[in-house]
Amino acid sequence: MVGVADVLDGAIETFWSLPGARYVVVTLILVVAWYGSRFLIRFLGRPVARRFQRPSLTKTVLGGIRAIVMVFAASVAASQLGFKPGDILLSVTVFSAVLGLVLAPIIGSVINGLFLLADQPYEIGDMIELVDRDTRGT
Repeated sequence: MVGVADVLDGAIETFWSLPGARYVVVTLILVVAWYGSRFLIRFLGRPVARRFQRPSLTKTVLGGIRAIVMVFAASVAASQLGFKPGDILLSVTVFSAVLGLVLAPIIGSVINGLFLLADQPYEIGDMIELVDRDTRGT
């Protein structure tokens, strides 16, 4: 008598013997991660929006959460295709070092902008004076 476990084992072995089985699994991992990130954003959207009053900050935080989920899914998918974490880590490290040197001023400006958004030092109607340009305005 053949049990359910034997039938499942045979089906799994047959599936893995197919030529594109790994690509199907990788695609499935990425699709599940995409929809999982959408569900997570829907689940966390209101609490994050309550925490951050500005919509731009809320979108940034939620986009970061989605990016983290997708990067994790991409690493799992890459391991299914045979990429070793050490090789990927070395490549990412070298790429990050080069990119960091090139984009350091831009990233610094973005971080300063995020601090301005978070601290909210200015409100609509505040008088701002630019001393360098001898300009005043609201």
